[in-house]
Amino acid sequence: MISLGGGMPNPSTFPFESMSVKLKSGKTMDINGAALESALQYSPTPGLPELVKTLTEMMEREHAPPTMARMLSITTGSQDALYKAFEMLVGEDDSLLVEKPTYSGTLAHLHAVNCDLVCIDTDNHGLVPESLASTLDNWPASKKKPKVLYTIPTGSNPTGASMPFERKKQVYAIAQKHGLIILEDDPYYYLKLDGVREKSFMHIDIDGRVLRFDSFSKILSSGLRVGTVMGPSPLIERLNLHTQSANLHSSGLSQAIVLALLQQWGQDGWNAHLTMVCDFYRRQRDEFLKALDKNLTGLATWNVPDAGMFVWINLHGVSDSKALIEQKAVEAKVLLVPGQVFLPDNQPTSYSFGVMKASAVVVALAAAAVSADVVLKYSSNGLVRGKEGVSGQADVLSLTRHAMEALAMPQTVVPVESLAVSVDMFKHVQAYGIVVVEGVNSNVGTTKGDYAFQKIMDVQEASTAQLPDLVSTLAEVVKGKNAKNTVVCTGNSVCNALDEKLTDEVVSTKAKSLEEDVWKQLSEFELTNEADKLVVSEIVNLKLVVETVKSSNSNAKGLFVASVSDLSGLAPEKLDAAKSAVASAVEDFQKELKNKYSNVGLQVLSLSQKLKLDLNELSEAVALSRRLSLSANATSPNASVTPLTIETIAEYQIILWSSVILAVIAILAVSVLCSMDASRDNLLYAKFLTDASHRKND
Repeated sequence: MISLGGGMPNPSTFPFESMSVKLKSGKTMDINGAALESALQYSPTPGLPELVKTLTEMMEREHAPPTMARMLSITTGSQDALYKAFEMLVGEDDSLLVEKPTYSGTLAHLHAVNCDLVCIDTDNHGLVPESLASTLDNWPASKKKPKVLYTIPTGSNPTGASMPFERKKQVYAIAQKHGLIILEDDPYYYLKLDGVREKSFMHIDIDGRVLRFDSFSKILSSGLRVGTVMGPSPLIERLNLHTQSANLHSSGLSQAIVLALLQQWGQDGWNAHLTMVCDFYRRQRDEFLKALDKNLTGLATWNVPDAGMFVWINLHGVSDSKALIEQKAVEAKVLLVPGQVFLPDNQPTSYSFGVMKASAVVVALAAAAVSADVVLKYSSNGLVRGKEGVSGQADVLSLTRHAMEALAMPQTVVPVESLAVSVDMFKHVQAYGIVVVEGVNSNVGTTKGDYAFQKIMDVQEASTAQLPDLVSTLAEVVKGKNAKNTVVCTGNSVCNALDEKLTDEVVSTKAKSLEEDVWKQLSEFELTNEADKLVVSEIVNLKLVVETVKSSNSNAKGLFVASVSDLSGLAPEKLDAAKSAVASAVEDFQKELKNKYSNVGLQVLSLSQKLKLDLNELSEAVALSRRLSLSANATSPNASVTPLTIETIAEYQIILWSSVILAVIAILAVSVLCSMDASRDNLLYAKFLTDASHRKND
C-alpha cells in the first residue's frame, strides 16, 4: 500500500548514515540501515514495535502478572507517563490518596491540578495499610470518595522505605474493597541493595487495577528519557491517545539505543549490569551511613534504606529544616532538600533529604546544624578550638565534633564541663528542662526520645552551690526581653538564687490534689515523719512543674527547673519507693515537655559522688558560660566580668577598623597637603628664575 496520509518526511533527506556507540566494556553498538531509519522516523505511539515486544517479555518474566489483556507503552521517562495518568484519572476537586511523605515532583504537578491530596501514613516499610483502611472506612458520606492511590513501593523517594510483599497484598485487598486504581511508581525497583527484589503489585493484579511505571533512568541513563507504563489495555489505550495529542511518541533514537543494548547484552548481560549498579550504590550507601554514624549520632536519626538512592534524616531540636538549610547549609556550600517539599500539606518539618553520594555532605550538614559562628568548649585543659588539646587550630572536622559534644547529642553520660556551653543552647530549642535529683544515681528513669540535649549528668555533690549560679544565668537568657517567655523554678537546693517560683494559681488549684496522690502512691510514708514529708512535698513540686508546662505558652520559650533533695535521710525500706516516685515524676516531666513544645532540651542532674570534679573548675566553666555565650541576652547581674557577645565583638571591630581607616585618611591628607606646599614652592622658584632671566636679557 502506498500511503499519502502520514505526512512523513522522506528518509533519504536525513543527513544521518549510521550511528556507533562505544560501551565502557570496550564493545561497540552499531545502529544503521532499517534500524536507524525507524529510529529517525515517526514511529507508533506505544514505541518501536521491537522494543515494545522486548520490554513486554522482560516485564512478564520479571513480574509474572496474572493473565489478562495488558499493554506496555514506552514513554519519555516514567514521569511523563505518570503525569498523563494523573490528568487522565484525577480531576479538579477529586481526592487522591498519597503517601506522606512522597515525591516532590509529583506534588508539584498535583498542586497545579487543584485536587485534594489525602495523606496516608508511612513507616520504615512504606505505606501503612491500617492508615489507608482507616481513611477509607471513615470517609465522609457527603464527600466524593477517592478512586486512585499513588505509591512508590521500592526505595521510596524521599524516605528510602520499601514495602514488603505481604504488605502489598494487604494494600491490594483494601483497593479491591474500595474500588481503587493503584499507580505503582517503581523507578528504583532494580536498585535493591539488600536481599531479593520484592514482588510487585502487578504480580497480584487479578482485577486490572494496577498501572505500573518503570524507568531506565536509574539503571542506564537519565538523559535517554526512556520509561514504560504497563497496565490494563483500556487504560493504556487512553493514555496513548493523550501522548498522541501531546508529543506523538518518545525519542526514536533513545529507544533504538536501549533496544540495541538489550539485544547485545541478552538476559545475562542485563543481570550482570544490574549487579554492578546495585554494588555501586550499596557501597555509596554504606559509606554515607558510616559518615552519618560518625558525625551525626545524637544530632539526628535516619532510616537505613535497602533500596534506592535516598536517606531521610530527622534533625533533632530543629522544627523547620528548611530554614536551617537555607541559612546554614547553603553558607557551608552544601545543597540539601528540606523535608517540607515532600509533604502533601507542605508543613514545616525537622526532616531533611540526603542523596547517598559523599560523606563530606554529612560533615557539612553537621557544621551547618550548629548556628554558632565559633564553637567553644571548656575542658580541664582550658578553652579548646580545633583539635583536642591543640589550642588555636581551626580544624573544621574537630570543631564540628566539639559542637556535637557541646550539644550533647549522644544519649549517654556527659561530663559536667558541657554545662559551660548550656547557656547558648537556647538558640537551638524552644523549651529547656532541668531536673536536679540529689543523692540518686544516674539510673533515674528517663524516657528515650528525640531530645536536643543530654539525658543524664553526674555532678559531684560538692558542686551543688554552683548550680544556682548556672540556673540564674540560664533564666536570664530565656527570659530576655520577652515577657511571654516562661521561667519556673521550684526546690530549695537550686532555686534560691531565683525569684521565679510556681505561680499561685497553679499551686492553689493543683497542689492539694497532687499531694493526696503522692501520699497514696507512697503508702508506707508517715505524715508525722519530717523526712517523709519533705520528700513528698518536693515530688509534689516536681508534679506542679509538669502542670505549669501544660499551661505555658507553646509559642514562647520556657525554662522549667525542679529539684528533689537528698533521699538518703529516708528509712532504707522507703528508699526504693521514693526513687520510683521520683523517676515517675521525671518521666512525666519529660513527656509533657515533648508534647507541649516542638523541640526541647533536657538535663537530669544527678548529684552524686560518681564523677569527681574540681569545684573551682566548675566555677570557671560557669563564668566562661556567661562571658562567651553567643546569646545576646546571656547577662548575669552577678557576673564579675562584663559579658562579651559576638555582637559586642562586632561593635568593637567596627570601632577599631573605623579608627584605623580615619587615621589612614588623615595621614594621606597631611601627605597630600605637604606635597601641594612643596609643588607651590617649586613653581614660585621657577617663576623667579624666569623673571630674573628676562630682566637680564632686557
